[in-house]
Amino acid sequence: MTVQALLVMCAIVKMATITVTAQRSSVADCSERVTLCCRALLDPKVCDMVKPIMLGQGKTAFGTFLKNIKDKELSQTKKDAPSAPTVQADDLIHFRQLRSTAVAGGELDLDDGSDLARATGYADGGSLLSSELSHVYQLSGFADPVYAEAFVTVRDYDISLEILVINRTPNTLANMNVE
Repeated sequence: MTVQALLVMCAIVKMATITVTAQRSSVADCSERVTLCCRALLDPKVCDMVKPIMLGQGKTAFGTFLKNIKDKELSQTKKDAPSAPTVQADDLIHFRQLRSTAVAGGELDLDDGSDLARATGYADGGSLLSSELSHVYQLSGFADPVYAEAFVTVRDYDISLEILVINRTPNTLANMNVE
């Protein structure tokens, strides 16, 4: 039993020195402790006193340690297990993008988008997304090899035009111009 314990301790030290770890101080500490245990087992005077503690009680202590780890993992998996759904199957789904602010006036509206629209004074013209989409103009057809659309923004005297061009051909097109 002592020889098997010594072989396991030597293998642990060898494995700790071979593997690349971020903390080299822990490898040195591990090898010091294991060397101390090996010396205690090899000394005949100390061996009679320490042998039952190291070989008998050490095994039970390690067993309880493994049991505690297993219990913690089981409790973690119970916490992480999905609970019953909080939404019923017949509950309504509210799509903010499809709803104008005039329709949603009777409901309690808790989303941040409508609060932001009301705070900026943008609440009177329908929903924010629908008014932005009204400024998008299609420049080519859906079946064309190159699809283009433009988003027009007017601020005071500045007119900005953002053009989206999508190449639907398998070839790379170079020197494209938008007229």
